[in-house]
Amino acid sequence: MGVPTMYAKLLATFDAMPPERQARAAAAAAGLRLTVSGSSSCPVPIMHRWRQLTGQYLLERCVCASVCAVLCMCLFLCALFV
Repeated sequence: MGVPTMYAKLLATFDAMPPERQARAAAAAAGLRLTVSGSSSCPVPIMHRWRQLTGQYLLERCVCASVCAVLCMCLFLCALFV
């Protein structure tokens, strides 16, 4: 969970990596199960780039709704496997 600026910085850092480190970072990012952006609206280019890199949708929530979104997602996922 983070703010749009954090995701922008992560993507910029990824772009600055040498190709071999990019491959390892992309593999690690693909293992993420849930990514949440909060506090303010995340720019669409960042959301698209994040999806391209990780294969995950960047869930967008603000303030207390962020905590609720994570809990709801956990409950939803638990219901799928029960």
